[in-house]
Amino acid sequence: MISVLGPQSSGKSLLLNFLFGTQFLSQAGRCTKGVYGSVLRYVDKTGKNKKILILDTEGIQSAEGRDPQFDK
Repeated sequence: MISVLGPQSSGKSLLLNFLFGTQFLSQAGRCTKGVYGSVLRYVDKTGKNKKILILDTEGIQSAEGRDPQFDK
């Protein structure tokens, strides 16, 4: 399992797009609200079909401060 965690607007979605070729929205300011997913299919060394689930979620430390309990 690989996890990317960080504050809002720190490039988490951009990193996932670069590493895995996903198409998650990436721009200045808050983009990701909620959870988005992408399934990647590949063939391993033995020739078996495999799948990887990539999840993109909201960052922590929201600038809007809408819910003080959210980041806890």
